[in-house]
Amino acid sequence: MCAGLAARFEATEKQLERTGWFGSCIRPMPTADAEKWVERIRTSNLVDLLREDPDFFAFVCRKCEVVYCEKCWKVGVPEFDDGFYDCTRGDCPKGHTQTLDD
Repeated sequence: MCAGLAARFEATEKQLERTGWFGSCIRPMPTADAEKWVERIRTSNLVDLLREDPDFFAFVCRKCEVVYCEKCWKVGVPEFDDGFYDCTRGDCPKGHTQTLDD
């Protein structure tokens, strides 16, 4: 929508790292697997990857199937359950609500 970067993915030693979307998220895995994931992200439809891993690709709206950067989402306040972080929900620019961080 704004041409902003939604997320950056990098294969590093023994992990796949996503930055730019709610800070940083690291998935431990063998380096070769992380490199395969980066290639899939470069060449695949992100909607397909969202279906595979809705948390890691939460910057893709599940309803309109569009990638939005964090600035384009209307991010809600963090939700807590018994004093512990539960999730953060938000609305895409078209008004679809979904969990953005869990």
